[in-house]
Amino acid sequence: MRTLAAACVILLAPAVVSADDGVRCGEWLVVAGAGQAEVAAKCGPPTDVATRHERRRVRGSTSRCTVDLWTYDRGPSEFVRTLTFADGVLESVAVGNYGGR
Repeated sequence: MRTLAAACVILLAPAVVSADDGVRCGEWLVVAGAGQAEVAAKCGPPTDVATRHERRRVRGSTSRCTVDLWTYDRGPSEFVRTLTFADGVLESVAVGNYGGR
């Protein structure tokens, strides 16, 4: 019975996983540290863009940071990718469910 419960937990885990090592765009691999211009050149324009402002603490001081979320939905045969940029630099890539376009 516990094995069944554990299996259910694994199957019902959140749909978004982290893919911190980057994202493949055709023949290109884009990794953390890339700028928005490089990502746009290699991956094309995102399907959706959201921008917010955050306060971040760095080395004891607080500064304002612009965070951009670029979503790439390449259709039902590929996973949706959400790229997070902080002040124009790629920080992380999250992988969601299959796309819907």
